[in-house]
Amino acid sequence: MTGTLTGEQYVALLLERQAEYATGHPLAPAPLLEQMVRPGDEALFTPPAEPSAARRVTRPRSYVPAAELRARRDRLVARRDALGSPVLPEVAAAHGVALGSRRTAGAQAAQDRRLAQWTELHRRVGQLDGRIRRAKARERATS
Repeated sequence: MTGTLTGEQYVALLLERQAEYATGHPLAPAPLLEQMVRPGDEALFTPPAEPSAARRVTRPRSYVPAAELRARRDRLVARRDALGSPVLPEVAAAHGVALGSRRTAGAQAAQDRRLAQWTELHRRVGQLDGRIRRAKARERATS
């Protein structure tokens, strides 16, 4: 065959080769179409070039001003400080004296949850402190 084939015509040629092979080898499994490609087929069919992947459009960074970061930090500090008070203010009740085992376990579990929340908020406040320092330095450099 000479000339250029379309994609569908080339696949039909490969299927024809596969059928010829299957008739000559009835007990063998049918080969894959990739195995039916012969040397010199490049002259018959040239696959289309794959389109290049679209470039990702990036948008410029948006920086948060230091004043907004301070407001966020102040809200987190207020939430964190509210968690600092004990669940049961009486020391005897906090340690389970005259409460009973179930109420003591519940009070201690509530205190553990509050401590975990306080720790998470404290970590986030520390992160915001670093972001505030960087924002202040950035704002100083641009002004």
